[in-house]
Amino acid sequence: MLGKKGVEAQHILVALIIAAIILFLLFLFAQEIGQWISNKGSLEACRLSVLAASQIGEGTVAGSTAGSPVEIECTMTEAVIYADEKYYTVDGAKRYYLHEKYADNVKQAFSQQMAECWHKMGEGKVDGFSNDAVVGVTNVCFHCGSIWFDEPGEQEITGFEDYLRNQPMIASFSQQSQETYYDYMNNVYDVDSSWIHILEDDPDRILPSFLDTLTSIHVPDTLYEGSYRITFQVLNKKVAYFGIDENMYMIHLAPAHSAEPFIPCEYYYE
Repeated sequence: MLGKKGVEAQHILVALIIAAIILFLLFLFAQEIGQWISNKGSLEACRLSVLAASQIGEGTVAGSTAGSPVEIECTMTEAVIYADEKYYTVDGAKRYYLHEKYADNVKQAFSQQMAECWHKMGEGKVDGFSNDAVVGVTNVCFHCGSIWFDEPGEQEITGFEDYLRNQPMIASFSQQSQETYYDYMNNVYDVDSSWIHILEDDPDRILPSFLDTLTSIHVPDTLYEGSYRITFQVLNKKVAYFGIDENMYMIHLAPAHSAEPFIPCEYYYE
């Protein structure tokens, strides 16, 4: 039997072990919180720099002009999807899934990354071009991020567009409750003959002759367990003499090996 001192020593040892476990768990929790804050800070820093540059007419998406007091503070994110985990990661920070089915969790990861790209690049509301331009069209893109699978497989994940149309966002950037990803990111643009002529020398190859509208979201309905890239694109048509200054904003999701938007970009901001 243990004496009084032995019992006290045993209690102290147990207390120390419990304290060590608590400190370890707090350390892990603090790491995750720190990564989340860092990711959130990078997202908002990018958005604020985009908004600031647009206010001085320095060509937000195409990059600031030489000597501009505002620099675009945006970098590509890297999201990784794990088959056997309850989370995916964005630049190393864990993002936890909300669904039980693997396919829905994959769609959640893709949808959220697209929404964050749309948010940080101005939500299709920011004039991304220099006020110095007089006439012509500018077509620029920014690679928001990449998404890839830790263990690529052969599984096909169908119904991604339906998920975008019907799934409420995890956190709405526009303060509308129950807003779906599709509603948040989608704009519809009228496409007249002048747009078609400017966008492509052979309009029938890129834009069918019967097409009179374009939506801002361009995604495959079926996802494969490979690598993808999210691209934000802005097209601008300007004829200053007639007061014409129109923008189209689009967000594209495509396999990394063929990530060029269907309307090819003239310039990529890096």
